Amino acid sequence: MGDRVRLVVPSTILALVFLLCGDVGAVDLYFSDENANIPGFGGKLMKESISGREVTFTLEANGNIKWFSEPMKEDVVFSAGKWEVKYWGSSTGNHRVYVRLYKLGENGLVLVKSGFNVISGEDDKTKIFELESLTLKKGERICLEINWSKSAGSDTLTLYLNSADHPSGLKTPHYSTLNQIPEFSQLTFVVAVTLAIGGFAILRKN
Repeated sequence: MGDRVRLVVPSTILALVFLLCGDVGAVDLYFSDENANIPGFGGKLMKESISGREVTFTLEANGNIKWFSEPMKEDVVFSAGKWEVKYWGSSTGNHRVYVRLYKLGENGLVLVKSGFNVISGEDDKTKIFELESLTLKKGERICLEINWSKSAGSDTLTLYLNSADHPSGLKTPHYSTLNQIPEFSQLTFVVAVTLAIGGFAILRKN
């Protein structure tokens, strides 16, 4: 019984701290045609739901479009894992589509990862970035850019948005909110309650 009491105290502390901090989960962000309205940056918003109104964007050679998340409401940490970009498009040629992941903060756009797909005709494309943990501060945003090849000549790339059958957007790994880490007073309360539980268990044993 004594061994079990010693084990219960630290494990209970960890469990209560986990509840206070919390893992928020992964996020699905869908490309929209709503303007982001960020000073100095042209682009559209990524939303957490599909509007249902299908729209298209057509890019000429070396054309690009950027989508931005809403600003972080607090400091967050995305766990190591997959950032999955999906888009539905059609092209009039066989060329590269460059996909770039950024974060936007006080230092402007900072490139996190980049890659490309090759698209010919109409197709669903997926680009997966494997990342270590990524921290975004309060007010910072995620940015996703799609850039049509500069060697495309007269060929164009059309992107289809808001389709329930072919959703285009970004799926993030799980993340946790840093501002939910307990303050000292909260931890003191947790420890006091846990020790009281442990003391009650010891009294019962005696």
